[in-house]
Amino acid sequence: MKTILLFLMSLDFSVYHLKINPVTSVTKDVFYPEAIKILKSLKFISNTSFVVTVGEDAYLGCTTENPSQALSQISWQRPEGVNFYVFTPENGAEAVNEFGKRVKFNRIGNWDGSIVIQNACLSDEGVYICIFTIFPSGPFHFSVTLTVQVKPVLTVSTEGLTEESHRETHIATCRVEHGKPEATITWETPFPKHKSVETSLMNEDCTITIESQLRAIPTRSEHGQEVHCIVEHPTFQKPEVASARLNIQYPPNLTVKQLNPDALIFQCEADANPPVEEYVWTRESGSLPNCATVTGAQLQFSTKSSDVNGMYHCEAKTHNTSARAQLYLQIYDSWNYPGLVILGIVTIAVLCIFPKLLWSNSLPRWLTRHLTMED
Repeated sequence: MKTILLFLMSLDFSVYHLKINPVTSVTKDVFYPEAIKILKSLKFISNTSFVVTVGEDAYLGCTTENPSQALSQISWQRPEGVNFYVFTPENGAEAVNEFGKRVKFNRIGNWDGSIVIQNACLSDEGVYICIFTIFPSGPFHFSVTLTVQVKPVLTVSTEGLTEESHRETHIATCRVEHGKPEATITWETPFPKHKSVETSLMNEDCTITIESQLRAIPTRSEHGQEVHCIVEHPTFQKPEVASARLNIQYPPNLTVKQLNPDALIFQCEADANPPVEEYVWTRESGSLPNCATVTGAQLQFSTKSSDVNGMYHCEAKTHNTSARAQLYLQIYDSWNYPGLVILGIVTIAVLCIFPKLLWSNSLPRWLTRHLTMED
């Protein structure tokens, strides 16, 4: 009788050979095939984490060493366990659902199952599972994580500032909106000392908005200068800077200048923010002399005589404040001895009353300019 050869396979696919011979039979020949090698693991040589910025294409690597077995299928899933993209040697790549339509293979070899998710969005963030199915060893799983970043939007604004001595106030605000992960903010300013106060807000889409308030003591010396909000974020190739120019309001600082050393022409000049809207010249003892002409900030006398003697006030007005400077003129008609005595008496009196009296050495016949400030 013939020999009966049975092949029984265990769960781990090891092959056993069982020979059954009837008692009356004589075995002439028995065949033992080689055992099939079953892989217990497959070596993946890809990274396990990847990062992408919203709007860009996300690369997910999944590459193995050649197992010297037949490739049956490469499939991709999310943790829900449903395939969204499949590749088979017979049919090629195929999108299984709507999400899979945004995916394409990025294979550069038979054992490369890498994919690209086009136009990544926040909802794409998470874990992905790459599955290599080979024969006869079966399926092998490889998990990767995708992190989706969002490039934030920067804005900086300054406050309406008023010069207030020794009082710290809110200078500017820098907002870094809808970023992921959280950005880092620093300030560059013209202030000798400053500090910042930060608050952060988690938005509904899991992005983060940060607001940094710059605080310092504003003075007129910083008016017109810039503050710079410097932001660092993984989506930036280098720190990005948002700048704003300071607008610090301060009352007029007045000076009176003689424009021509040989003529009685005086200019009232003001450093103010907002700018001076109106200049007003008045004489303390009454109306201006007939020889005086006022043109804006300028006061001019057509004659050099004692008729112009007296205290003059230049008032500079802005829309919210005003300041005043004083000009004292004393002209002598001759340089005789009595005149010198009178000059000395007037000088003493003026110096007692106006300690900041200014003398013009270029005018031998008159005494000019005493200036004070009045808010």
